[in-house]
Amino acid sequence: MSPADVAYLDIVYEDGDRLGQDWADGPTSIQAAYVWDPARIVPGLGDAHILGVEAPVWTETLATIDDVEEMVFPRLAAVAEVGWSPAPADTEDVSVARDFDTFAARLASLGQHWAAAGTNFRRVPEIPWRESVTV
Repeated sequence: MSPADVAYLDIVYEDGDRLGQDWADGPTSIQAAYVWDPARIVPGLGDAHILGVEAPVWTETLATIDDVEEMVFPRLAAVAEVGWSPAPADTEDVSVARDFDTFAARLASLGQHWAAAGTNFRRVPEIPWRESVTV
C-alpha cells in the first residue's frame, strides 16, 4: 500500500518547494505521512488484505544524493512507523491512535543521529529538532 498523497517521498513538503513533485493532492506534511491507516484507504479492504506499506521515491527530478535524502528524511520514518505499529481500531480516530506529538519527540532525537552521520534531511517546522547528539 503506497497512497501517493501520504507515502510517496518525492511529493513536495510545502507549496513552492524547490524539490519534489506536486501532482498528488498537493504537499505531504510529516504529520500527513504519519497519521493514516492503510486499511482505510480502499473501501472494502481491511488489514487481512494488506501485506505492507511502501514509500516510493521517483528520482527523475532529484539530481543529487542530498536532494534524495532531503525528500526521503524524515517522512520515511513516518511511513515506516505506520507499517510496523499496530493498526488503530476501526472505530478509533487515526489521528488519536497515532500520537503525533510523541512521534515528533522521537523523530527529533533521530534527527540528531542523522545530523551526526552527515545525512541531509528536511528540518520540517512541526518537529522540535535538536542540534547535537547527546552521548
